[in-house]
Amino acid sequence: MNFLPFENITYTSNLDEEYAMRRLKQNVEETNNRGFRIWLFKKNPEKFFEGIISNKGFTINRIIYYTAINPVIVIGKIEKKDDGILIRIKFRLSSFHAMFASAWLLFSGFATAFTLIKYHGAGGPLICFAFFLIGYALAIMPFNIEGKTAKKALEYVFLAEEIEAEKLFHEI
Repeated sequence: MNFLPFENITYTSNLDEEYAMRRLKQNVEETNNRGFRIWLFKKNPEKFFEGIISNKGFTINRIIYYTAINPVIVIGKIEKKDDGILIRIKFRLSSFHAMFASAWLLFSGFATAFTLIKYHGAGGPLICFAFFLIGYALAIMPFNIEGKTAKKALEYVFLAEEIEAEKLFHEI
């Protein structure tokens, strides 16, 4: 479980770069409307992701239908190596979720500090701190759940496995 809403991982695959890009395009619905989907109109997704694919990389998010706004943005780059490819992936919190969480945490943090200074140990600071923890959980839990699902989908798309950091440094 991540305690901050971002993660960098690297996958390795035996696919060649062209075939990997073809598989990615087969599983990504290209759209500029990333992160917002009217989920009532389409129930059976044919593709795992939506987003933008270019020669330099891709910016995608998983297609989900139980909410209108996806919490995880996936930014990736495919690099050639001798016996296949490396896929460098960054998982980030969407702009909407980041702004919402920031506003919630900022407000509840100030409320906690204010009540702590003004009321010296009464129940007010504890309640405000509980709201701070709820806001933190509202940011982290969807990120971890959707990030885990997106990782599995990416492993399927690229027929890849995650590289541990130590192994990656020995390859470079």
